[in-house]
Amino acid sequence: MSIAPTHISITMYSITHDDTGSPLPRAPLTAFRQSTLFSITIISLVSCILMLPVWWFGLPTNSHDAKVHASWQYHFSAQLWSGDIFPRWLPGMNEGFGSPSFFVYPPLSQYAASLLAPLSDSVAWVHQRIGIAATAAFILSGVGTSLWLRKVTHDKTSALVGAIVLLAAPYHLFIDTYYRAAYAELWAFACAPFALLAIHLFRDRVDMALLIYTAATAALLFSHAPSCVALLPAYIAYAALLSIIYKDKKIFVWTCIATGIAVLIAGSYLGTALTHQDNINKAALFAGNLDFSRWFMFSTAPWANTNMQMGLTSTAVLQVCIAMLLGLVVIKREALNRRRQLLAGFTVVASLIILFMMSGVSAPIWRALPVLQKVQFPWRLLVVQTLCLAMIASLFASSLRSNARNTRNASLRLVTPVVILGLIAVNFAMGVYTKPSFMTSAPLRVRDAPEYQLGSIHKASTLFQNAEKFRLLAGNGHISVETISSREMRLHVKADTTVNFVIRQFYYPGWECSVPAQKTYCSLGKYDNDLPVIRIGAAAGDQVLALRLLPSVYDQLGFYATLVGLVLLAVLYVFVPRFKRSVPVCATNKRACDSSFLEETQIA
Repeated sequence: MSIAPTHISITMYSITHDDTGSPLPRAPLTAFRQSTLFSITIISLVSCILMLPVWWFGLPTNSHDAKVHASWQYHFSAQLWSGDIFPRWLPGMNEGFGSPSFFVYPPLSQYAASLLAPLSDSVAWVHQRIGIAATAAFILSGVGTSLWLRKVTHDKTSALVGAIVLLAAPYHLFIDTYYRAAYAELWAFACAPFALLAIHLFRDRVDMALLIYTAATAALLFSHAPSCVALLPAYIAYAALLSIIYKDKKIFVWTCIATGIAVLIAGSYLGTALTHQDNINKAALFAGNLDFSRWFMFSTAPWANTNMQMGLTSTAVLQVCIAMLLGLVVIKREALNRRRQLLAGFTVVASLIILFMMSGVSAPIWRALPVLQKVQFPWRLLVVQTLCLAMIASLFASSLRSNARNTRNASLRLVTPVVILGLIAVNFAMGVYTKPSFMTSAPLRVRDAPEYQLGSIHKASTLFQNAEKFRLLAGNGHISVETISSREMRLHVKADTTVNFVIRQFYYPGWECSVPAQKTYCSLGKYDNDLPVIRIGAAAGDQVLALRLLPSVYDQLGFYATLVGLVLLAVLYVFVPRFKRSVPVCATNKRACDSSFLEETQIA
């Protein structure tokens, strides 16, 4: 019997709609939970194996940023657990002169590691805390990717393949973890897949999608600012693609709305970070050797670090080539599945665009768009390309599984394990070449990154002897500390005459001096490059001076923006239309509940 004139496409999903937008029956919740638990277990095991030295010893001490993250963690966690809810000024950094790190740097990664501080408050445990938190971020990135790609492929095995590819991708595993110790960017990787998952959920569960997307995107903004510049446009583009595929405008509309709410929720950080950059050594962050124009791939100018240039360039080419080859295979094989073709085409085009934007040819675009320069290094766009690589690997695996009976698939079935093993081999080879070293007892860095040094530490140190906290410059008197915290100091001053003295803390805009409950005065000196510390003038007498680092107008506006964002989210969550779940058909169709049957199947 021939049915050639008619093509019948049967698609069984564990979600709620088919490619045309029609409701589909759901698998039982128990089966979904079991398959999800299995995926989480596999991802956790793979992550722990790949990150074994990190969660056991901490990030490599000879990597770029491990020591500064460990030093931040030591001071940040101590202030947090002493009652400072949002530590911004770290008074113990820079040899005790203080640092404004978290007026500008996102704090989420430090909060994550600080959760372990009550159990490991010694200096020796700081590196392990960072390592354990980095491993947690690594696992979260895999779990989030698995959940997201299950929405893309409607197949748990294919989604698991994509998640493992993300974990094994050289940029994610070796470059970010073992070479650069880009701890905050690992948390950006952990947030991104959950936002992409939520974009799919906007089709049928707007209320749930709104919560997941805003939480994931706000967490991204609180994690790693440069990654936001790359990922937020990618979210919008992905939402536009899904709106076209499913002919459903609300996916794009709700993604834009939720992005705006997430930005508002992150206002308590953004309001400060965007307005305090002129208060730090911004030249050390974006100029000189860190100017974006010095970090293009395939340019004639060599990088300052040739090993890094070779590693990142080869990583970019490898990941893009794999994505293109797998993508072209999927496009060719899925001639009857427009959705898969569009998704595969999207990953190929996105990978090529990213490769172009990382090359020197794109320099005019970077100069024309100053916001792009906030990425700092063009190769940071690899965070988006790595997600594209995971998606195309999952689509490729799904394409093979949906045509499992096709004998021509025999050789193609070897591609996925070869890709995964090949990626792991590349990571191992780069590790052998660079030789990451681990030392749990590594001393903490006493100086912050150059951009957070507010003056010459050497010059400022000459004012103080034997680590003293104060130095009397003029007048007769005695000074002692009553209380000191990150944003407030109370000083007891006994002076026979008017006195002028300096404090062992860098000057920073926002410090104010007052004499509570006394009719006297104290004054704060202006910034002086030759004397970059806090200078105070006080009247004669026995008095207590209160120094406070007060929030600026923009800090307060950011706080109110966060409140507005949370209120908007709550209101929309309560009043947004709730889409009814489709009725399970397990009672009448037992096969539909079998998780192995929940994959795209074509019958011709």
